[in-house]
Amino acid sequence: MRIILLTVFLSISLAMISGKALADEKTWKLVSDRRGVQLYKDMTRGARHRMYKAVTVIDAPIETLMELLLDAGRYPEWMPGCFLSRILSEKNGDRDIRNHPLHMALNIRWPIKNRDFVVETKAVSDWNNGYFFVEFNTVGRPDIPSPRGSFRMLHLYGKFEGESISRYQTRMTYHLIFNPGGRVGSIMSNRFTGRIARNTMTGLVKVSERPEYKKAAEQNRY
Repeated sequence: MRIILLTVFLSISLAMISGKALADEKTWKLVSDRRGVQLYKDMTRGARHRMYKAVTVIDAPIETLMELLLDAGRYPEWMPGCFLSRILSEKNGDRDIRNHPLHMALNIRWPIKNRDFVVETKAVSDWNNGYFFVEFNTVGRPDIPSPRGSFRMLHLYGKFEGESISRYQTRMTYHLIFNPGGRVGSIMSNRFTGRIARNTMTGLVKVSERPEYKKAAEQNRY
């Protein structure tokens, strides 16, 4: 039993260290501050596709936000531009580490085609320290067809991080970078990345106010 607990602890610790390294390795520049959401752009030299991060403080317990992000099938209800979010299969995991593949699609304005992608989702929580993250990383799944009119995105990485400030406040950070492929240049794709990161965080703030998620978090204390 002690060996199992030690293994879980080390897995969480390594995941948290890698997540912190993600931010520490970047050179961030504040590009906008609107409605309580700060948007930063990675200014590391030589990168064509830039990573953005959106940061805000949400008036909700950390358990509520974790519950909301684990409800992946309902992302289209609050994630701007998302019209498909389908959990492909559930993988066995313990209370603190959860994984599942997810098929998602984004509605992009004409003349650019919509983009879809399959990601491996990893959710890790450390409630003793008031921290969790939900991470998305694209995987090759040619067996999953794209919706009609959509183009399979080459690469996407996203990560939600929640840090408890108080019992009813949580600092949320969302990292996002993607390469849409096709004929979309890096300048245009970077604009999309920043816009999506900011709007996603705005949507997260709004949906966190729903009583159903607050009630679910109360019933499913992590």
